[in-house]
Amino acid sequence: MPRYLYHRLAVLYYDALLSDTTFEKSTDNQLRLRSLVKQHLSDFDRSRGAHSNPDTEIEEVRRRNLGDNY
Repeated sequence: MPRYLYHRLAVLYYDALLSDTTFEKSTDNQLRLRSLVKQHLSDFDRSRGAHSNPDTEIEEVRRRNLGDNY
């Protein structure tokens, strides 16, 4: 799978996980999967370099779901 498709899938999945109102009741496997997706997004941000603008898609998901806690 091309990197951009994997990244797009990770962003969509991260959005779904953050929007899940039952997440506090999630199983360990779901928590590990969320952690892996978050790690991918963090690695993706870092791979773009310190002087790059933030990925707008990731930033929108974080702002929408995390609000003031972002």
